[in-house]
Amino acid sequence: MSNSVNQLLASLPSASAEEKVKIIKELETILLNIDDKQLTEAVLMDLYQLMSISTEYTSSYSSYISIAQVVLDTFYSLKHKGIKFLALTIVESERQFYIPEKCYDQGFYIGDYSSELIVPKEFAERYLFWLFRDFAKAVDFKAVDLLVEAISAITNVDKRNHLISTLKTIRGFYKKEHQPEFDKLAKSLLND
Repeated sequence: MSNSVNQLLASLPSASAEEKVKIIKELETILLNIDDKQLTEAVLMDLYQLMSISTEYTSSYSSYISIAQVVLDTFYSLKHKGIKFLALTIVESERQFYIPEKCYDQGFYIGDYSSELIVPKEFAERYLFWLFRDFAKAVDFKAVDLLVEAISAITNVDKRNHLISTLKTIRGFYKKEHQPEFDKLAKSLLND
């Protein structure tokens, strides 16, 4: 398994944007079906680094999609496995860039006359909230533990405080009867 993963990762830098999307989706499928924490962590770190530098995009049906968006979609799809990397993107990604936007008139494509601002940090924050909205409905505390662990690893005070604020918002997604358990897991951070 790790040989095929290594081959896919090795092919990413020289691949076209379309090929990168296919490779990322193939890696996502592999990660969804394995339980190798070390391999998963290594692959997600490589994808995070790709997302951090890529401004490439490709056509996706009636619009364009950036490689950064595809990577963040993968983190979101991986649920628990992607939490750390969504948190990392929120506090580390300061990049923003434009991709063209396909324009239509009466349903017919007329060209790329507009552009869309891509801000990976905002996508990551939205995805993290969506994940935890679902985790709260499922009364999933493993996710809280993983987020607390990710926040605890951040040493920059401002970045850490931003994620603690996010954690406090996420706390509100859990029903009142589940908040004491949430508080127990996040105690060290909520008291900062």
